[in-house]
Amino acid sequence: MAMEARLLGFIVGAVSAFFWPALPPIWFCIITAFIAFVCLIRRKRPLLGGFLIGILWLASVGHWQSRWQLPHTDINQNVIVDAVVENIQTENSDPILTLRLVSYASNLIWQQPLVRVRWYNAPIMVQQGDRLQLTVRMKPPHGLANRHAFHYQQWLFTQGIRATGYVVAGDDNRLIASDPTQRQRLVNFFQQQGYENHGWLAALSLGYRGWLDQQDWSLMQASGLAHLIAISGLHLGMVALFGYALLSRVLVWCGSQRFNLHYVSVSLSVAIVAVYAYLAGFSTPTVRALIAISVLTLSLLRARFHSGGSLLLRVVALIILVAPLSIFSLSLWLSLSAVLILLGINWRLPVQQRKGPWQLIYAIRLQLVLCLLMLPVIASQFGLISLVSPLLNLIAVPLVTLILLPACLLGLILLFIVPEIAAVWFGLLDRIFGFLLSGLELAVNSEWAAIDVGQVSVGAWVTLAIAAIVAFLPVFYCRHRLTILLIIPALLHFWPVQRKTWSLSVMDIGQGLSVVIVRNGHALIYDTAALYPSGFAPAQAALVPYLRAQGVKEIDYVFISHTDNDHAGGLATLQQEFRIHQVLTNQDRCNQSLDLDWQGLNVVGMAPPKPVNARLAGENPYSCVIMLNDGQHRILLPGDIDAVTEKALIARLGSDLRADIVLVPHHGSSTSSTQAFVDFVKPRHAVVSAGKLNRWKHPRLEVLRRYQVAGAEIWRTDDHGQITFTFDADGYRIDRYRQDDYPFWYANFR
Repeated sequence: MAMEARLLGFIVGAVSAFFWPALPPIWFCIITAFIAFVCLIRRKRPLLGGFLIGILWLASVGHWQSRWQLPHTDINQNVIVDAVVENIQTENSDPILTLRLVSYASNLIWQQPLVRVRWYNAPIMVQQGDRLQLTVRMKPPHGLANRHAFHYQQWLFTQGIRATGYVVAGDDNRLIASDPTQRQRLVNFFQQQGYENHGWLAALSLGYRGWLDQQDWSLMQASGLAHLIAISGLHLGMVALFGYALLSRVLVWCGSQRFNLHYVSVSLSVAIVAVYAYLAGFSTPTVRALIAISVLTLSLLRARFHSGGSLLLRVVALIILVAPLSIFSLSLWLSLSAVLILLGINWRLPVQQRKGPWQLIYAIRLQLVLCLLMLPVIASQFGLISLVSPLLNLIAVPLVTLILLPACLLGLILLFIVPEIAAVWFGLLDRIFGFLLSGLELAVNSEWAAIDVGQVSVGAWVTLAIAAIVAFLPVFYCRHRLTILLIIPALLHFWPVQRKTWSLSVMDIGQGLSVVIVRNGHALIYDTAALYPSGFAPAQAALVPYLRAQGVKEIDYVFISHTDNDHAGGLATLQQEFRIHQVLTNQDRCNQSLDLDWQGLNVVGMAPPKPVNARLAGENPYSCVIMLNDGQHRILLPGDIDAVTEKALIARLGSDLRADIVLVPHHGSSTSSTQAFVDFVKPRHAVVSAGKLNRWKHPRLEVLRRYQVAGAEIWRTDDHGQITFTFDADGYRIDRYRQDDYPFWYANFR
C-alpha cells in the first residue's frame, strides 16, 4: 500500500500544477526536495513524500521549459537558424514547420528547443527529418485569450514550443541535408497516389493529421468519433491483440517448446506496438498508450496481480514522468475519464460468461453507458451534445477497430513487401472511406443531430456528471431525489430569465477589432475582426464560441465601422454561423443619423455625417462612430478615426463626447487620440485592441501616456486578453481573461 500511496501523492502533487499562478521559485524547490528526501529515507508519510516529489517534478519541468527563451533583442528580427524538421502541417499549400533548433545565430544550442514557423511559398518540398538553414522572424509564444475558446498559447506550451514566427524569403534559405524519416516516406506514398481521402487514410494508418482541415474536425466533433482518428489506446491495443494472436499461432506452428510461448508472444507483441508507435511519430497520445500497454504487459509477465486502480496509478504516474506536459492537454483527461468509466462499468455491470447474442447485448450496453457517462465531460468542453454519437459509435467502433484498422495495418505491411499491391489495396480503402464519410456527413448535417449547450456553465456540468455517477451507483436511500436535484442546475440554463445586467466585451482577436455586447441572449456586435489568407478567422475562433456560451442564437445587429479587413473580414463567418437581422455599415445607416434603442441601450451614431460611397468605405477617417448609453454609463466606439475626424467631432459635439469607457481609436496609433480628443472624452477606462508585438508597434507610448495623464486606466487585449465590462444597477465589474479568468502559469507562459 505504501507504493500506491506514493504514486497517488505523486500524481496529486503533479496535478496541483494546474492551479499555480506562477512557477515555484528555485529556493522553494530546494526546500521541497529536502523534505521529500527525508520522507523517502525514513519511509514514513509516503503520501506526503510522493506529493512533494510531484510538485518538484512539475516545477523542474516548468523551469526547464523556460531555460531557453527567444532573446528580447531578436523579437521580430531576422535570425539565421540551423534546424531539423520535427513535424509538418500543410495549410493552403504553405507548410507550418515544427523545428528543433540545432544552432541559433551561428551559436550551437545544447537544449535544442522547438519552434513553430510558417513558410510562405516554400520553394522546396520540405520533409520530416530534413535539416534546413533558414532565415526566420519569430516572437515568444502567444495566442488569442478569450472565454470558451481554444487556448492556442497553452497548446503551444504542451507541445514544448518556445517561439513562433515565419520564414523570411531569401537566398540564405537552403536544404542542408535530406534525410526523411520512415514515417515521412509512408506519408509521401499516400500523397503521391492521389487518393481522394488520403488525409483520412494517413490519419487512421499513421496518426498523421496534417491534411485534415477545420471542416474535417468539425465533422468528427459533431459525430463524436474524433477518438477513432487519433492513434491512441484503442488503436495500439488492437495492434497488440492482433500481434499476439498472429505470433502465438506462428510460434505454435513452428513447434518450438523451449520457451513459454505465451510470454514470448506477449513480449513480441509489445515490440510490434512500439514499432507502430514509431511509425505514428511517437505523438503524445501514442506515447501514453504505449506506456499503458507496457505496464499491463509487465504485470502479466511478472504474474503479479494488481487491481485496476493500482495499474491505473502506475500508468498515470509513468505518463507524468515521461510526458509531463501532457497533463495540461485535454486529450489525457478525456482518455482517463473514459478508462475510469470503463472500470466503473466493469464493477457495476460485470461481464457475464455467456456466448452468442448476450455478448452483443453487453457490447451495446457498454457503449450506451459509456456515451451517457462521458456526455457531461464532452459537452462541457465542446459546447454541444451529439444525439447521433451513441448510434454512430455503435457502428463505427467495431467497424474501425475490427475492419478498417486491420485493413490499414495490412496495407502498411504490404507497402514494405509489395508496394504495387499496397497501392491497389489502399485504393479500395479510399473508396470505402468516401462512402462512409458521405453517410457520416448526411447523419451529422440533419437538424436533430446535435444540441447546442454552450450556455451551460462548467459548474452545472460538474453537478450533472455527479448526477450521472449517482444514478449509476447501486440503489441507496434518496438516490433518485439526489439525482434529480443535481440535474436542476443544468436545466436552469435553458429557463428564460430576464436579467438586468448586460456585458460589453472587447475580444482578443489580434491586430483588429471586435466588440460584443450581450443582454438576455441577444447580441450586438461592433466589427468582426479579420479573415487571413490562410483561412484563419478570429471570428470563428473567438466570437462564435463566446456567443454560443452566452446563449445567443441570433445576432440582432452587426455594425461595421469601415471595410478594412481587420474590422470587416469576419462578417461572412458570422453569417454562416448565425442569423443576423441587420448589418449596418458606414455606407448606409451607420452614420450620424443613427439612433435606435436596443435592449434598454440607446445606440447613437456620431460619424460620419452621411453615408459614404464604396470608394471611401475602407478609409479610416470615415469609420462609423457610435455611442452606447444605458442611462448610467456611456461607451464610445470610434473605429479607426484619425485626428481630422476627432477635431470635427469635438467641434460638433463638444462635451457630448464625454464617455466612461472609450475604445482607443485605431488600436492606439499616433495618428489618433489627440490631446484635445482625450480631454473632451475624459474616459475612466481606455481599451486598446491590438495584436501582441505587432509590426506597427500599436499602441504607441505617447498615446497611452495621454490617457494615463487624463486619469484613465489602460486595458490592452494583447496583455489582458478578452476584456469584459459587466454592467448592473450598482455600477460595473471588469474582468481580464488572462489575469482574472485564466491566470495560470502554463496558459500565459512566455
